[in-house]
Amino acid sequence: MPSQRAGELPYVGRGRGRNPRPWPSRGRPQRHRHRGGRMSSGHRLNRIFILGSCVSRDAFRVPDHGFELVGYIARTSLASAFIATPAPPSMIEAADTIESKFQRRMVQMDLGKRAAATLRKGGFDFLLLDLIDERFNLARFGGSDRIPALVTLSKEFSRVCGWGGPILVPGSPQYMAAWRRGVGQLLKIVPPSRILVNRAFWARELEDGTPLPDQALIESNNSLLAYMYDYLRRCGVSAGIDYPDGFAAAADHCWGIAPFHYAERVYRRQLAEMARMAQTPDASSAPLDADAAAQACK
Repeated sequence: MPSQRAGELPYVGRGRGRNPRPWPSRGRPQRHRHRGGRMSSGHRLNRIFILGSCVSRDAFRVPDHGFELVGYIARTSLASAFIATPAPPSMIEAADTIESKFQRRMVQMDLGKRAAATLRKGGFDFLLLDLIDERFNLARFGGSDRIPALVTLSKEFSRVCGWGGPILVPGSPQYMAAWRRGVGQLLKIVPPSRILVNRAFWARELEDGTPLPDQALIESNNSLLAYMYDYLRRCGVSAGIDYPDGFAAAADHCWGIAPFHYAERVYRRQLAEMARMAQTPDASSAPLDADAAAQACK
């Protein structure tokens, strides 16, 4: 199992504003309702819930994408999202000082362990899952060696919490054991047949071929992601989006340059595959009950 250095690749560019702009015109992200995309049963598969990161969310800045984004959970690892123990009051108080409302809300959801309850409410046709936020370290604030109580040390939370206790590094044995338990918990809430995996990886270069800094860190993260996406397949989560043309980072991305801030073509590939899968039932994603999914993950 590959290990990952603590920390993350710093941004080497900045966007021009706080709000992302859609392609090709400027403006705030818009919610669009799908007018087609029926399965043979007549059911519309246009309501999307994202459990992941900006790599999935940013595609919805493309105008007239044809989907309705009904929910979004980010800044959390599967290793910490579904444990039962909420973070202590000191951590929750620290999160209240995060300036960005969105970032504060995402961190508070992880600290309060509200992801499971949110997903159980339903209201979506399928869950779009990516694992880019598995790059963050985890803080262990309690529990046991076998089942630790964890929170995700996202960049935003790390800045305010001043955590000096035990840390689980992505790729380490204890991290991976907690992550696999998180996968099992997720599959008890959302069946594999309703999960679409966005198999996103870190880009190695810009669109013009300029290499991004810290290639060793990029390779380490991509090695870990490859293992995780393969593990999800073995757990019965077979529906996914692949990128045969690879990934490229955008020099003019609204959030700045980073290996997971992609060029427009990557987002358009995501949307095209989502539209195809929404219109065509995938026989390889037959329903798998919670017990069968748990067995498949062993």
